[in-house]
Amino acid sequence: MLELESQKADLQNLIDEEKLNAPIPLVYEEVVFWFSQFQNADTDDEKFRERLINTFVNKILVYNDKLVIVYNVREKDNQEY
Repeated sequence: MLELESQKADLQNLIDEEKLNAPIPLVYEEVVFWFSQFQNADTDDEKFRERLINTFVNKILVYNDKLVIVYNVREKDNQEY
């Protein structure tokens, strides 16, 4: 049972990596809008820094040999990756 759970976790990691490798087209206006929300903010404010990270970072995957940051990006069908 433990071996199967380990295999399942390995397969899920492979699926996550493949999703990360899929190209996601970004629309210039959307990127400009995202960044414009933060242009005049106080970077010394802890709440602002937390909001910034929560806005752009979905999750961070830590492996033995690498670190993968998954950003909050939506496809046109609103599916998150």
